[in-house]
This record gives sequence, structure tokens and C-alpha cells, in this order.
Amino acid sequence: MNNNKKYRLYWSIWYFLFGVLLILMFNLELPYKTWIMGLLVIMALFEIMMLIYKFYK
Repeated sequence: MNNNKKYRLYWSIWYFLFGVLLILMFNLELPYKTWIMGLLVIMALFEIMMLIYKFYK
């Protein structure tokens, strides 16, 4: 049960950060937009890798 709470908190933080970065990406100028887009891609790839790891574990 404790592990489930950690997992839910992790996803809440992840969605919050993803949303904030997505909003910032559309409101900032080009150099910052590129940096934030890179962070979003890294976050998405990390989540895909974690899901694949969980599936094959």
C-alpha cells in the first residue's frame, strides 16, 4: 500500500512538471523553447523506458 502512494505521488509530480513545461514552451522565446522541448522529450523517453522495464520485470 505504501508503494502505491509513492507511485501515485510520482505520477502527480510528473504530470505537474510536464504541464508546466508544456505551458512554458508556448510562452517563451526560441532558445528557452528548444531547451524545454528537449526536457519534455527526455521525460517522455524516460517514462517509456520505465514502462518497458516494468513490463518485462
